[in-house]
Amino acid sequence: MREADLQYYFERITEEESFFALIEAGDDILPRLEAQFRQELSPEGRAALTQIIWQHRNPQSLDFLILALIDPDELVWQEALTGLMTIGGAVTKEKMHAVLPAASPSKREWIIDVIDQIEE
Repeated sequence: MREADLQYYFERITEEESFFALIEAGDDILPRLEAQFRQELSPEGRAALTQIIWQHRNPQSLDFLILALIDPDELVWQEALTGLMTIGGAVTKEKMHAVLPAASPSKREWIIDVIDQIEE
């Protein structure tokens, strides 16, 4: 995807056209999406980027999704949990267990609930 097209979609990240264009762009766009996430100021934009990333269903995104759990905005970390549950597997559960000690008590409950739902 051309840089001009990416910029267009990133500026309209919460719009349906941008959302689906970035999902359909293929997995080679994942590093660029993660970089955009780090620059995004709005919680809605970060949540949309998180959802776009997990919709690719690529296990290589697990580390990103684990980091998104740290985001202070509930919209974002809820999307990360959805993505982790969707990707699933033993590695996902292992990575989620590793972040439990750093999670707030309320977030820890959510993480444990998702761990319990993931099949290996």
